[in-house]
Parts: sequence; structure tokens; C-alpha cells
Amino acid sequence: MRTTQSTASFVSSQFLAWVLRFRRPVTMSVNAAVVLGSFVTAVLLRYDFSWPAHSQLEWTAVLGTVLLVKLIVFSRYKLNEGWWRFIGIRDVPHFVMGCAVASAILGLLNLAIVSEIGLPTSVFVIDWCLCTLGLLGTRLFSRLVAQSMAASDRELQRKHPLIIIGAGRGGTRLLEELLLEGGAGYHIKGFIDDDPNKVGSRIRGIDVLGTTEDLEELIAEHGIQDVIVALATPGHDWLRRIMGTCERFKVRCRILPSFSEYISGKASLGQIREIRLEDLLGRSPVQMDERHLAGAMHGKVVLVTGGAGSIGSELCRQIARFEPRLLLVFDKDESGLFYMQHELKGRFPDLEFCCIIGDIRNKKRLSQLFKSYPICSVFHAAAYKHVPLMEESVYEAVSTNVQGTLNLAELAVEHRCDQFVLISTDKAVKPVSVMGATKRAAELVLESMPESETSLVAVRFGNVLGSAGSVVPLFQKQIAAGGPVTVTHPDVTRYFMTIREAIQLILHSSIQAKRRDLFMLDMGDPVSIVYLAENLIRLSGLRADIDVQIEFSGLRPGEKLHEELLLNSEEFGPTKLPKVFRVKRKQVEAAQLIEMFDQLPRLLDQGDERRLLDWLQRTAREYRPGVHLISSRPTVIPSVRIPRSERDSSASAAQPVGQGARPPSAVTPW
Repeated sequence: MRTTQSTASFVSSQFLAWVLRFRRPVTMSVNAAVVLGSFVTAVLLRYDFSWPAHSQLEWTAVLGTVLLVKLIVFSRYKLNEGWWRFIGIRDVPHFVMGCAVASAILGLLNLAIVSEIGLPTSVFVIDWCLCTLGLLGTRLFSRLVAQSMAASDRELQRKHPLIIIGAGRGGTRLLEELLLEGGAGYHIKGFIDDDPNKVGSRIRGIDVLGTTEDLEELIAEHGIQDVIVALATPGHDWLRRIMGTCERFKVRCRILPSFSEYISGKASLGQIREIRLEDLLGRSPVQMDERHLAGAMHGKVVLVTGGAGSIGSELCRQIARFEPRLLLVFDKDESGLFYMQHELKGRFPDLEFCCIIGDIRNKKRLSQLFKSYPICSVFHAAAYKHVPLMEESVYEAVSTNVQGTLNLAELAVEHRCDQFVLISTDKAVKPVSVMGATKRAAELVLESMPESETSLVAVRFGNVLGSAGSVVPLFQKQIAAGGPVTVTHPDVTRYFMTIREAIQLILHSSIQAKRRDLFMLDMGDPVSIVYLAENLIRLSGLRADIDVQIEFSGLRPGEKLHEELLLNSEEFGPTKLPKVFRVKRKQVEAAQLIEMFDQLPRLLDQGDERRLLDWLQRTAREYRPGVHLISSRPTVIPSVRIPRSERDSSASAAQPVGQGARPPSAVTPW
């Protein structure tokens, strides 16, 4: 039996290869046969299957004219070309129109040319219908044959039983792609859709088997090995539930990207991807009108400091879309600038940009930059951000994060830039780390500036997925190495958002800012780092505490259990933008701030880190250092493993509510 199938498969493949080699002559021959067959059938139908008595020469002339006219018209409408097995609904209008135009021309010729064969108009109407059906029918038949042959070729291969979740536009297009590829190694068992009206129906011959509530039963009944989610915007809680079910049954779960992620909007096999962490983050995509943003950026000179870093590079990418007159990418990281330069050249060939190596602590270098270019907007992303490292590098943290910000802000005001935007952090709220205190001091730098035409804006937000300082890349490396994954504390939580969303909100915040503004981005609910680690392990196809262990190392110097978004003296109010809040602050006396910042250059010249720490505490009054690494070293907490049951109970008890901020509904447990 297997030998017979192999022989049939070989013969069919050879025949298909011959057809493809002579595709155009074969297509025209089939079209000619359909044209003649439909016309003859139309005449027979019109005359009740009794052929009109005229000479053979006259009929030959008529049939020759019909064939010539139709093939010429078909060529105009490209009906003599195309791949038959890829025919779809969009091709139907071309066939209908091509056949209609050809029949209309023949009808006019029949009326204009005096001939003994005067055919009634109804013949050409019937011929139009029959010819259209004949051409479409041959294409559809060839498509079915091609799919059948492809399926036969793969009968000898092991197919994976597959269920597609979503019987809408995405699922239907995915099914068409799979069918065109002969299943692409899958045995498509059916659809699942939560619309009860679709359950029991058939789409392209495939049944809608039930809703997602029936997923467990259907997996067990059909032996499903793969699930593909083909929904435009699946809910995050819903997606977690689907993933949990698939994990229990050891079924591979993948997803089609949302239609906003690719221009064509068509689902295809190449776009199926694994579920990513941001799919489970619990944040809805931001949809904003970019016309005002384009007007603010187009034709302007824009400076991005820290442009080779994670935040700065994404700022450059998004700003480049709005065609600035000149984009200045400033960073001291030579290698990072080199790669950023090549990326901008490749992605934005028409963009005028300049990559500049420099240090924001060097005010003379910055002054030359502002004198050389008419800078309109400054996006200040350059900063030291690794919390434990900055505990041991107080001088570097203060000189870069505070003095560097002061240098830039003073030059932006002096040169009358339109706006200066500081990228701040939630660690600046009630800081317990050097890094957080320096970012709070950087926010105060903007309040110390004199009144001017320059809008001075700070945007405060939490951790960013995909950034170099995020915990996610560290966890991924630990998982790849086989573990263990180290979490500081079972109760620790953090706010997360995607880097793309963060930059979108920053840019939109900048254009609605007043002279002095502090914005806070809506970070959603805090996320338990334990569950973050567990889901990264799960997304890697492994099991937490079985394949990869999770260990707890203890909070590091300068770290909090839970981050906050507002100071005690601050309140927030809404803005015109979704997920952006304007922070209402208690005004700090500018003269006092100016005096504090006037002391900074002298303290930096002295290089005494104890005095710098004292200065930080006086400037950022909320700064409560947990450990002074200058005077003493912290006690090392040994790594421990905590059973998952204990982790679950402790994590569920965590309630990271920031004072004055919107209380999160709960820790997001994945």
C-alpha cells in the first residue's frame, strides 16, 4: 500500500512539474477550451439543443472570432496568467469583468456585422455566465487537486494535531495559508471560538468544535499537540488561562501577532510566533493620534542623550519616523553609537542624523554642541541606572545623573530650546538607593531653573521590558544556563511596561507639557518578580522548580520590596492622554535649590563620597539610604530555596500600594 502511494505521489509530482514548466501555454489552452465549450453550450441552450442550420464555414468564422476576442480581452485582464492554486475571493471580480467585457464586445459585433447567422442577445448573456463559471471552476478544481496532492505527499510524515483558537479573520487567513501548504505538517482538527453562533459551523471545510471552555476536553479527545491563538487582541488574563491549560497538557501554544504589529494585516505561517512575556503583562496596547507629534518633530533639530542605550535608542527610532530636520544621537558608548549609526542608516535612509561621542559631564563639549546646532528639543536619557553598582559608585552616580542633567538643562534654557525632557524613574520616589536619590535630584534640577521659554519636563515610570537594566535579560541568561534563577525576595514586586509603549507615552507627554511639568505614566498593577521568573521559565518550555530552580538571594543594597510612584507631598491628575498623569507637586523654594546645586561642583572636585551622600540627603529630602557602603559592608544573605506553596502564600499577601497613588488592584499573579 505504501509503495502504491509513493508511486502515485511521484507521478503526480512529475505531472505537476511539467504543468508548471509550460504554465502559460497550458493556461491559454484551458481558457480556449472553456471559451469554445461555453459558447457552444450557450447556443445549444438557447435553441433547445438543436444546432442552427448554417454552413460549416460560417460557424468556423463565428467560433474563431469568439475565441480571438475573448483571449485578447483575457490577456488585458491577465486571465491567461496567475497561479491557479492560489486563487481566492479577490480574483473573482477580475474573471467576472473580463468575461462580461468579452461577451459585450461579441454582442456588439453580432449587431454591427451583417451575417446570415444573427444570434440573439440571450446567447451572449448565457455565454458570459457559463464562461465565468468555467474559468473559475477550472481554477478552483486545480487548487483542490494541488492541496490534495500536497496532503498525499505528507501522509507519510507525522502530522501534529492542531486547533486554531479564533474563527474570525485571523483564523480564516491562517487556515488558508495552512491549506495552501498542504497542512504544513499539521492535521487541522478544527477551530475554537467563544462566539456561540459560530460553534457547529464549518469554515473552509473545518468544523468549529466549541469554545475555549471546551479546550481541555478537545485536547484530550483529539490528542492535540499544537494550539495557535489567531485573535487580533487576546485579553491578557484570557491568554494566561489558555497557556495554563496548554502547559498542563504539555501542548505547544503559539500566537499570531496583532494586526498593528505588521503593515499587511495578513496572517501567515511566517508570522506565527511563541507567546512573549509582554503578551502576558496585562497591558492593553496604546492607540494614539500621532499627527500632533509629527507636527512637533517634523523639520526640527532633536538631541537624544544616551542615544545608544535601551531607552535612548528607542527614542531615536520613534523620533526618526517623524522626519526631523536633524537627529543628534549623543552618547559616550563608542560601540553602541557605531551599531546605532548602522541601524539608522539601514532603517531610515533619508534621515539626516549625526552620532556624537561625548560625556554629559563635560559642559564645554555640550556647549560646543548647542552652539553648532539650533537644537529645538532635548530628550535626556543618559544616566547610570544599575542600583547596586551605584551604591558603590556614588561619585559617578552624582556627577552623571545630577551634574550632567544640570549641564544640559542650563544649556537648553540658555539657548532657548523649545523643550527639555528628562527621563526619570519610580526609584526617585522615596529613594533608598543612591541611584534613586540622584534621579530625584535630577527632577529638582528642573525646578531650580529660572523662568524661560523652554518647557522643562520630567517623565517618571518604572521598569521597562527589553531594556539593558531590566531583570528579564538576566533571568533569560540564567534559564539558558540551566538555572538557578535568582530572585531577591519572595515578596518583591515591580512595575513593568514595554519599551515601545514607554517611549510613545514620553513623546506624547512632551508635546502637551507646560513650562514646568512632571508626568507619571500609568504602570498598571505591580508584578510579582517570582511569577515573572516562573513565566519566563514556562515560556522557555521548562518547569519552575523541576527543570529550573528558583533561589532567593536577599534584597541587595538600595533595593525596595515595592516601588512607589508618588511622594507624600504629591498628587496626580488626569491629562488628555490615556495612561499619562500630571503630578501636582509642592513647590520647593528655588533659591534653596540653586544654593544646593551651586555647592555640587565644589563637592565633586573634592571627590569625598561621604559629603556627596550628605548632600544627596539634604537635596533629595526623602532619601533614606538603607546601607552606607562607604562606612560598612552589608551582611551577605545566603541563597535559599523556598517551596512553591510558601512562595504562593507570601506573594499573594504582598500589597505594594504607593501613598497618594492609585492603589493597584492586586499583585499580578501569573
